[in-house]
Amino acid sequence: TWEIEKIFKTMDKIFLFNICGGEPFLRDDLAEICRLAVKYLKPNVIHIPTNCLAPERIERITKQILKNIGNTSLTIKMSLDGIGKDHDKIRGVKGNFDRVLETYQILKKIRETSKNLYVDAGATVSKNNINKLKQIEDYIGKNMELDNFLHELADTRAELFNVDITQ
Repeated sequence: TWEIEKIFKTMDKIFLFNICGGEPFLRDDLAEICRLAVKYLKPNVIHIPTNCLAPERIERITKQILKNIGNTSLTIKMSLDGIGKDHDKIRGVKGNFDRVLETYQILKKIRETSKNLYVDAGATVSKNNINKLKQIEDYIGKNMELDNFLHELADTRAELFNVDITQ
């Protein structure tokens, strides 16, 4: 973490500190990174996406982050690419949708006492779910109280191995 602190010390204030993945919650030092960001970068918002595969870990680290960031807003964005088995198939992990729901319940409970926590979800729009976006939105409207729901287009980039660069 000392390397991150060294970099943060050289940077100016920022509005949004967006932690990207993979899965940020796999980092054991995520709460410390957020603390250092608040100390040096003074962001208004820290944003962290998650695939929700480790609800208990997400709960523990989210609570640690909230202890370290004062009044800075924290948004946790859960990936939600489909409902039930559709989500599991798109994400390639059986039971992932159930973990999204478990993570949602955990974050919703934390949000009750942490007014600077925002619980978001986002669908990565691809050929696998473009015709089911309304179904996802309807499900969220009936079953979840999110602060934001976003649609993001799937990237097609050679470095993600989802485009043939030989053509």
